[in-house]
Amino acid sequence: MLNIQEYNLLEKAHLFACLCKMCYLSDESLEIECKKYNFPQPINIKCDNAHCLVFFFHNDIVVAIQGTNDKQDVKADLNLFFSDTNVEDGYVHSGFLCESQKIADALPSFQVDKRNLWFCGHSLGAAIATILLSKFFPKQLFTFGSPRVGNKVWVDAYSNITHHRFVNNNDIVCRIPNINYWHHGQEHYINYYGDVLDSPSYFRKMADRARSHLRALAKLQKFDSLYDHSINQYINKL
Repeated sequence: MLNIQEYNLLEKAHLFACLCKMCYLSDESLEIECKKYNFPQPINIKCDNAHCLVFFFHNDIVVAIQGTNDKQDVKADLNLFFSDTNVEDGYVHSGFLCESQKIADALPSFQVDKRNLWFCGHSLGAAIATILLSKFFPKQLFTFGSPRVGNKVWVDAYSNITHHRFVNNNDIVCRIPNINYWHHGQEHYINYYGDVLDSPSYFRKMADRARSHLRALAKLQKFDSLYDHSINQYINKL
């Protein structure tokens, strides 16, 4: 019987990355994958272009949120204006907030459920999951390829919530938007060799990214920064 609390950090991360990948599957493929791994069939929530899966395990509830998948998602990504929040002087990305509100309105109430609540997301889904921590207060949050979501005041207001934020090497999405936006949570950087490093220095990351870029060019891979953003790359390295 699956009990997520008993998993170590990287086992949790691999599981949550796999659940994030399931968000991109067709309904038919999702059913097949769940049967393959003996997972319960999730609640499939679709609100316009916002999409998430809610898995109800014996001891745990997992909300997995899909990333950018169509033109409307791209519009949300590009809406760079700040929006007010219930934190005084705290602001978040308007596009991400709009999508998170769609998900929040559609999710069931978890208040009376005694199971552990976990959130996870990839790309835009990671940003949505990060904003939703301010409403649902999950046990822990795991994100992959997350952009920055808010200003420092907002990020600091929720610093008590455990957020494991995974960054794969040259993933460009993790470095945007970069003006007055901050990351939330503990960074776990996956280097070129697949090692997971906790908050390495700026210069160490730059050296590793340069190494990866050079190797990619040698293989004629022109879009290394986008290639590293794929949820499949996160799964393969965890």
